Amino acid sequence: MKHDYDILIIGGGASGLFAAVTAAKQAPHRRILLIEREQRMGKKLLTTGNGRCNLSNASGLNDRYFGDVTFAQTAFAQFGVEQTRLAMADLGIPTVELEEGKLYPCSLQAGSVVDMLRFAAADAGVAFLTETTVQSIKAGDPFLVQTNGPAFTAKKVLIATGGKSCVGKYEGPTGYDLLTALGHKLTKLTPAIVQVTTEKEPIKPLTGIKVDGVITARCGDEIRTEAGEILFAEYGISGPPVLQISGMIARHGGGQLSLDLLPDWSAKAVNNEIATRCRRFAHRTCEDLLTGLMNKRLGQTVLKRAGVEKLSRSCGDLTQKDVDRIAQMIKTFPLTANGTKGWNSAQVTCGGVVTKDFDPKTMESKRHKGLFAAGEVLNVTGDCGGFNLQWAWTSAYLAGIAMGEDDR
Repeated sequence: MKHDYDILIIGGGASGLFAAVTAAKQAPHRRILLIEREQRMGKKLLTTGNGRCNLSNASGLNDRYFGDVTFAQTAFAQFGVEQTRLAMADLGIPTVELEEGKLYPCSLQAGSVVDMLRFAAADAGVAFLTETTVQSIKAGDPFLVQTNGPAFTAKKVLIATGGKSCVGKYEGPTGYDLLTALGHKLTKLTPAIVQVTTEKEPIKPLTGIKVDGVITARCGDEIRTEAGEILFAEYGISGPPVLQISGMIARHGGGQLSLDLLPDWSAKAVNNEIATRCRRFAHRTCEDLLTGLMNKRLGQTVLKRAGVEKLSRSCGDLTQKDVDRIAQMIKTFPLTANGTKGWNSAQVTCGGVVTKDFDPKTMESKRHKGLFAAGEVLNVTGDCGGFNLQWAWTSAYLAGIAMGEDDR
């Protein structure tokens, strides 16, 4: 039976573009259409890595993913970081490794990655249709894809619509809706890589302060510790280590946080330092006890939370019990997390379509031959640092190769 396209890809983000390029190279004779709901391709990709596009991470992919981890690791065994570097270089996007193994395009411009993917797809004969939403997919041979405009038929269909994060004002069926309508199951969706909201009173004086610390999050039996720059804000806290633990906070609806404000100091060293200051600066007021050791406002907040209510009292008046409480507060500054900033602030989605009904080596549905899914729409979520884009490239490549192969 004649059909409009051999391959139809829904979603013009990282996964959709890379899959289109891969499929077109695998099978140059195939007719391929890429449908995108936005005005231009790769809009979300433009914001990744603070506009520099953190493409992947060379530090290793183990223990950096959540959700259907075994499925993801099986896929990475087929196409991992090194294969990504080579594929990007082939597209004219050489990479550079910067801090913590993060891989970026040499241009350090996300826009150049979008451009080169778009150029490669266009050069390979991929057709683009933007500002178009897919309303439904009817399984069959071929598939019938109904948009808010024309309907199309296609032998193979890839859903690469991304997750729920940063959707904006988009209205219409999501990739989740399209896949569940075809019989696939969906997990609970929560925002991830997002700022964490906390109780406000303890951090009210700290807005705008940054500290290199260690944060430990406890949510039921789940515990995670991350280090790096922590930013205090009116709503709670942010910064790289906070973004890493945010998915866990969102999944549990909150949790208990402990901040080590002087991670390079042992608890004993902190205690000794404070005791020494109490003796050396006995004539000074407690207002300046921690000045020089940490940000002044942060130090004063620590003292008050440790029970030193009157900062006008002399440092020499503090007892050893006071010193112990202050040292403990510095090493385990407690906060209660009550959630996250939500979907509009989230970089990725935690959760997605259950992968047990997909082949991890091809991304093809086990329910419908010729139906594929890739990227964030599936239940695979990575840490901050290029891991989610690596999943996008891996799943898209495997889907692209499989779609480009001759029908079995």
